[in-house]
Amino acid sequence: MHIGSRIEKLRLEKGITRRQLSEILSLKYHIIRNLEYGAKVKNYEIIISDIANYFQINIDDLFEARGRSPPVGDDLKATAKEIKRLAEKIINNL
Repeated sequence: MHIGSRIEKLRLEKGITRRQLSEILSLKYHIIRNLEYGAKVKNYEIIISDIANYFQINIDDLFEARGRSPPVGDDLKATAKEIKRLAEKIINNL
């Protein structure tokens, strides 16, 4: 799960919209939208820190760092499928 998905999940658990989160953090709506979609934003470190503070979690938890199992979702499945495809390509070229 990338950080944008994590932010969206936390936001939805709290029952707020992107617009509400942007207003709470004094940010423009498109910044929250871009973060959730995985696009680059300026002042990323500051914004991520503000988001972690708002949700009362550690920044590492926002990135789902150590101690947690990675989620089994579409991102992980897609990565596994791509690794398998590349491995087969390498084997076929030997």
